[in-house]
Amino acid sequence: GDFLFREMVRDGRVMRVHKDGVTKGGGFLEDYAAVALAAVALYELTLDTGWLTRAQEISAQMVRWFWDDGMGGFFDTAHDHEVLIARPRERTDNAVPAGNSLAAELLLRLGAVQANAEERRRGAWVVETVGEAMYRYPAAFGHALGAAELAVHGALEVAITGTPAAPDFEVLLRETTERYLPSLVLAAGVARGVALLDGRGAPDGRAMAYVCRGNVCEAPETDAGSLARALERATGELSP
Repeated sequence: GDFLFREMVRDGRVMRVHKDGVTKGGGFLEDYAAVALAAVALYELTLDTGWLTRAQEISAQMVRWFWDDGMGGFFDTAHDHEVLIARPRERTDNAVPAGNSLAAELLLRLGAVQANAEERRRGAWVVETVGEAMYRYPAAFGHALGAAELAVHGALEVAITGTPAAPDFEVLLRETTERYLPSLVLAAGVARGVALLDGRGAPDGRAMAYVCRGNVCEAPETDAGSLARALERATGELSP
């Protein structure tokens, strides 16, 4: 992560190639979205809000340089890219997910952790524009379908407050992160700049875990067993 943001991000722009110590080539939509999603993952791993800030900055640049209001979506090349016969816009997922699928996931995840309705709206719209195609040809939209699940059902938001590294905090964090929760959006630790944590937590500093959807949370849990049951209830709501 440090390498990416030191060598591959220049003045807020994501670059494409680094070889023999030289960075060159402006990034495409997929590069911006993937680097920002990596920063989101590093935030969830380290609980360092600096990574979340980096993800938001790249996301803002992604919208600035790749979103087109007239077309109502993202192009794969930036507005200042060399002029091509046709400006590309790949929407199907191959061995590497399409830039649009990654961008939709990024916006939906950031929209959840920061309670940002505009980001959620834009991310959901990207998915909606390929809704019929996904229904008819699902094998061509593997990553987009994951983003669609986030858009339709909302992220499974878990906010854990308390003192990081304290035993009671670690127990709740481990109970959450050791589960397979593909729609999980995790916010934990310091509340500074993280909307999902704002206004939550015990006055005495003991660890508490909130299971939420759409920033609306159940009563907080304070032990692993009750948190496990809350997570099972939340994921069970999506079962047939």
